[in-house]
Amino acid sequence: KVLFPLFILYGGSIFCIGYIETIEQLYILYSISEILLFTAVVLVHAYIQSIFSQEELTLASGSVST
Repeated sequence: KVLFPLFILYGGSIFCIGYIETIEQLYILYSISEILLFTAVVLVHAYIQSIFSQEELTLASGSVST
């Protein structure tokens, strides 16, 4: 009769530990994806800026040559 509540306690503690571990893993995955997303946004922004600056340069040189 004493074993049953102990078993429930044991199972509950294991469940809680597993639950906390999955939350930590989800948080790690979330932070990694956030970092990747941020990097991608920065790269795309830099790429777009470089394209625009190149277009501005060609426009400027074209206006100078005429």
